[in-house]
Formats: sequence, C-alpha cells, structure tokens
Amino acid sequence: MLKLKLFGPGQAEYLYQTLGGFPNQQCHYLLCYLAINRNQAHARERLAMSLWEEHQTNNPRKQLRNALWRLRQALLTLGGVSIENYLIISDESIAFNVGSSYWLDIENFEKAVEPYLDIPGEVLSAEQILQLEQALELYTGDLLEGVYEDWCLYEREWLRKLYFAGLVKLLDYFGSQNNYERAIIFGKKILDYDPVQERIHRRVMWLYWQMGDRNAARIQYQRCVQILRDELDVPPMPETEQLYQRLLSNGHHQNYQRNASILRKSSQPSLDQYLVKHIWQQLQQLKSTVDEANQEIHRLEALFQQILPYDER
Repeated sequence: MLKLKLFGPGQAEYLYQTLGGFPNQQCHYLLCYLAINRNQAHARERLAMSLWEEHQTNNPRKQLRNALWRLRQALLTLGGVSIENYLIISDESIAFNVGSSYWLDIENFEKAVEPYLDIPGEVLSAEQILQLEQALELYTGDLLEGVYEDWCLYEREWLRKLYFAGLVKLLDYFGSQNNYERAIIFGKKILDYDPVQERIHRRVMWLYWQMGDRNAARIQYQRCVQILRDELDVPPMPETEQLYQRLLSNGHHQNYQRNASILRKSSQPSLDQYLVKHIWQQLQQLKSTVDEANQEIHRLEALFQQILPYDER
C-alpha cells in the first residue's frame, strides 16, 4: 500500500520504505497535485499549466513528461512500484487512481471531519467526539509545509479551516460538559495556529473565568491585546472589551451553553480583523498586477503603432 502523508512536511511510504526527498522535487509535486485533486482526470495541457505556468518555463508539456518519467523511476526504486498502479495515464489526461491500494491522510481527515460541520459541538455524543479527536490528530501541520506553489494554497486553506472548525467543536463540547481545562486546551490549539482569532481569545477568557481563575482570564485578555497590536496594529473589538469588563465586575458564574452562544453571536456581524487585512492585501496585490499589465499593454500598443505601416493603421 502506498501511504501519502501530506500534512506537515509530507512523506510518501511504500512497504515501510520512504520516498527520498519527498515532496520537494518536481515529480513529487505531480504526485501531490494528483492526490489532492484525486476525483477527476486532468487534461495534460491544463495539468502542465497548473503546475509550471508560474515558473515561466518555455514548455510546460515537456516539464510534465519529464516529471512523469522521474516519478516513474522514483516509484520503481520504492519496492518496484509501477506508476500505473496509482496513476491512470493516457495520451490526453492523467488521474490519480482512487481504486488503487493507498492511504491518504488528507482524505481520511476530510471524510471524518466534514460530517460534523453543521452540528453544534454541544450536542455531539461522546463517541462522535472521540472520532473527531482521532481525525484531528491526523493534522500534524498545514498541507505540504514548505511548499509555496499556487496549486496547493486553496486546499491548504480549506483543510486549515476544517481543522479549526473541528477544534471549535471540541472546545464547545468540553465547555458544555463543564470540562473547562480540556476546552481551554483546544482553544489554545486554535490560537497556536492563528493567534489573531479574537473570538477564540474571548472564549478562552470566559473559560478561565468559569474555572474561577480571574487572573488567567486577565492574562489572556492582555495577551490578546498585545497580539492584535503587534500583528495587526489594531485595538480589541468592543465585544472583547465589554466581556473583559463584565468578567472583572461579575462574580457569579453563569451557564456555559447560554454564554457560549452569546460569545459566538457577538462576533458574527463583522468579519475577523485578520480576514479583513488578508483580503485587503490580496486586493492590493491584484491591483498592482493589473497596473503592471496595463502598462505592458500600453507599451505594446505604442510599439505596434511604431512598426505598423502608416496606411494600415
């Protein structure tokens, strides 16, 4: 069985032998791309452009042929594996063979987490929570850490969102069970990956307060303020300030489920500041690209006018 671990730095394994250099060679990119986009066949031309267009190579199809040949040789050294066991190859297209004997961490992760997306964490059963925890253990890091090709960025972000969603389910479940210590563990895991998630800082503040640890709640608030200042140069949202003042002044513990829903609801009307900044940066990059393209168009038009005979203009 071919085992592909695409979370974290990545690893390819067959009969306990690992594929050397994976996933940092062009032929490995081909295998990863096909495994990530495993539910369809890919026209050779489009596949080549998806993988190598940004590298400004003169012949992406040639790059594809070379990568396919190198992947074939690499798999042969891995216990004599034939590439045809795992790829469906024709003159027109290439596809990952989903009917082959393989194990793919991202596939198992998605299948296990997606069914719970529309179910509130508080109503999940203990058995479902155990299954969810086991699925989240597959997430050993972002998809193909260290690979910065465009073709893996969307899937990386999607899997990251799934992971965050799963952690929030666990946070909600253990909070509703009054197991605040475990809930805090999952809240902090989210913040380890995305420290500017202000609504999660609020949840962790609330959980500390539920435990009766006002000092820890205060420290969490201060950490939130510092991170927002350092990373985004913005103050906390009004909801965060209001919660902090409420926790300082209110000495009576209240029902977690009711207040957890309030905390979620309070953050829904506006986008997270991190997301706003990310979108703004993308817009600026696109604007810069469009401006450069317009300049090139004007330059080519001027050149065209210079070389075109006057009577043909």
